[in-house]
Amino acid sequence: MKSTDRLNKLLIVTGQLPVELTQRGDQVDAALHYDDLTVAVSAFLRSITTWDQPVFSSIAWAGTAPCDPIVWDSVKDRLPPAGHLWNPVFLPVRHRSTISHGFANTVIWPLFHYFPSYVEFAPTAYENYVGMNSQFADSICDMVGPGDTVWIHDYQLLPLAAQLRERIPDLSIGLFLHISFPSFQIFRHLPGTWQEEILKGMLGADLIGFQTNEYAALFRNCVRLTFGAGGNGETIEFENRLVKTGSFPVGIDFSRFDKAPEEVARTSETVAGFRSTFKDKQIVFSVDALDYTKGIRHRISAFEYFLRDNPGYLGKVILILVIIPSREDLSRYAERKKLIDEAVTEMNGRFGTLEWQPLFYMFKSLDLEELLTLYRLCDVALLTPLRDAMNLYAKQFVASRHAENGVLILSELDGAADQLAEALAVNPNDVPNIAHAILTALEMPAAEQRTRMQAMRQTVRIHDIAAWGRAFLLALEGTRSGRKISQGRLFE
Repeated sequence: MKSTDRLNKLLIVTGQLPVELTQRGDQVDAALHYDDLTVAVSAFLRSITTWDQPVFSSIAWAGTAPCDPIVWDSVKDRLPPAGHLWNPVFLPVRHRSTISHGFANTVIWPLFHYFPSYVEFAPTAYENYVGMNSQFADSICDMVGPGDTVWIHDYQLLPLAAQLRERIPDLSIGLFLHISFPSFQIFRHLPGTWQEEILKGMLGADLIGFQTNEYAALFRNCVRLTFGAGGNGETIEFENRLVKTGSFPVGIDFSRFDKAPEEVARTSETVAGFRSTFKDKQIVFSVDALDYTKGIRHRISAFEYFLRDNPGYLGKVILILVIIPSREDLSRYAERKKLIDEAVTEMNGRFGTLEWQPLFYMFKSLDLEELLTLYRLCDVALLTPLRDAMNLYAKQFVASRHAENGVLILSELDGAADQLAEALAVNPNDVPNIAHAILTALEMPAAEQRTRMQAMRQTVRIHDIAAWGRAFLLALEGTRSGRKISQGRLFE
């Protein structure tokens, strides 16, 4: 990013701060606890320290606090050093569950992932969603001023950009959508006023980033069909402003996963222990969050189909299935967990013997060393969500394959498939196709594995988390010169 006479503040905004509180007697302890989104944000913020010059006067992270102001004041100084400021947002009681259980997760999440039948349309939920974003805007206005940069993240905060623009017109505002964006035919399931208000909220930004070119194009098409807005290429002309859109695929912190075995002795020992447990079995590894968008039962069915179709592999291959707990307090997710448990039990009962079970199942969160263990232990990674914007597990698997072996089976409906072209791409709804891919992966010659893995590792290394954040902020800086339009001409 370019150097300026006055370095402005950068404020990162997410729905929640990655802070978890635990009560121990009379004392409240605070620790950092990251989900997929905040892992990406945190990794990017760490990367800023390696940039060749200061580009911001200060950097802060804003989001909902997990407690009231009095408790926050008592624990904030005990948080581990993070290299940036924490700017907590304190929501009224009526909005505290809106982030995790409200409109964003009952309407936007299922609709944007092409599950319209799962949407729960409730006017009150939408009003709470807009009101919650307005509370965010009020709080953020106390944290930033004209000329500062605000980078908003994800679907919980889609109205926020326009609300901030109304309050502080001279902010530089970026919005990044970490999930997919749907076609107009899906988006129009929303009531008409909701469609317009959500799009207007997003268009309050100077730059709107998406995981893929497809999602960016679908967004521009929704704007065109809803408002008749014009534009040129990736730029939208809307309400006397230019709004830039673009594709910025999220990367990972490559170096955290690309560690030589001797650098992670515990991991190497654990791998050896697992190898001893599973003896000479070939291992297929699958990991994902508990969510109906991930197609986990399809993966179980595909592995069952593979075993039925290839009986010679009975007793010789095992599927390690890890499901990361997610929103299990919501009824739809609890039902999904029950169905998966039943499918696992049925499959092991049908094919298992006293010496061998085809499916090894864990329902738990994994730390980095556990993930590295399983990434390096397996012969094949099976990652086939029904719809996913960017599967970072796929990139982590690739980065961890220090020996440049192994095979990735990846859903063609995942945003990562655009970058990881050397993976075996499958239709996640096509169970026989996935089963055939498992066979192909298990029998793939070592030379072909190496060629594919080398190419994918190079892609993941170049397009890492630092490159993602830097590219977005550079593009956002480039919008400063063209924020207003008059009679079709830009004012510099």
